[in-house]
Amino acid sequence: MHNRKKATCAFTLIEVLLVIGILVVLAGVTVVVYRNIKPSADKKATLVLVSNTEDAVNLFHAALNRYPSEEEGLAILVEAPEDEDEAEAWKDGGGAFLKEVPKDPWGQELKYESIEATDGGAASFRVYSVGPDKEEGTEDDIPEKAEDEAGY
Repeated sequence: MHNRKKATCAFTLIEVLLVIGILVVLAGVTVVVYRNIKPSADKKATLVLVSNTEDAVNLFHAALNRYPSEEEGLAILVEAPEDEDEAEAWKDGGGAFLKEVPKDPWGQELKYESIEATDGGAASFRVYSVGPDKEEGTEDDIPEKAEDEAGY
């Protein structure tokens, strides 16, 4: 009779610790990369959101021949105006230009500013996010100025 040892398939403690160590390093690298990429991705996503909202405002302008007032804000792109003639033009223009007032990645609704015509120029508007600090008029507003939006 042969006295053979049965071969066992098992991991040694060193192998298990090595695998755990590798997983910890990979998790750490992932967290660092995510933290470096997220702010830039949030800003780019906000610029796209602002641009899409500006397109909706321009569609509203094409349908009603006016820009929303500051009092109406972006909500007028979601719900029809109270005036019957404008409500009809609003519906003819496609109805709700937005499903809801857009929110930036920081959970704040986009802001709308009406810019009155000056010296024979046309009326205009500005759509922007207050940025990650959630305070209006600071350097992190996106876009900082209406002309900056094309820079993304």
